[in-house]
Amino acid sequence: MKIRKLESSEYDRVLSFTHQMIYEGTMRTIKVGQEQAKTFVQPVLDEGGTYIIAENEQGQLLGWLLSGEKSDTFSGETFGFIYELFVLPEFRGREIGRALMEEGISRLQQQYREIRLSVYAGNDASNLYESLGFQKKTITMSLTKEEKGNG
Repeated sequence: MKIRKLESSEYDRVLSFTHQMIYEGTMRTIKVGQEQAKTFVQPVLDEGGTYIIAENEQGQLLGWLLSGEKSDTFSGETFGFIYELFVLPEFRGREIGRALMEEGISRLQQQYREIRLSVYAGNDASNLYESLGFQKKTITMSLTKEEKGNG
C-alpha cells in the first residue's frame, strides 16, 4: 500500500465517492447527490485543504483523508482539522484507515499544536480515533420534534 498526496488532476477520482462518504459518515442520515457533495468539499480545498490517498500496487484507490485548517470560534486559535476519512467498503478491515490517520496526523503535527475532528455518535471510526489518542472535547446534542399522529 502507498499513501501519497492527491494530485489536483485526480480530484474527480475521490470526489466521485464523496456522496457515499457523507451518507456513511452521518450514520446514513444525510443523503446527497454527487454534485451537492462536491459543494461541501470545495470550500475546504479552496482554503488549502489537502487529500492524501491510499492506493494498492496497481494504483487502485483504497481510501483517503481530507485535512485542512480551522479556527476556534472563541479563541481564534488555528488548528489542524480532519474533515474526511473514508475507506472503500471492499477494503475495510485491513488497517487502511489507521494508516491514513497516522500519516494525516504526522503531516498536521508539522504545522499545528492541536488536531481536531468531528464524528457522529455510533460511528465505528470513533474507536479508531480514540485508539490514536483523540479525546472527546465537545458533544453536540440534538432534539427532534416528534411527528403527531393523524388521529
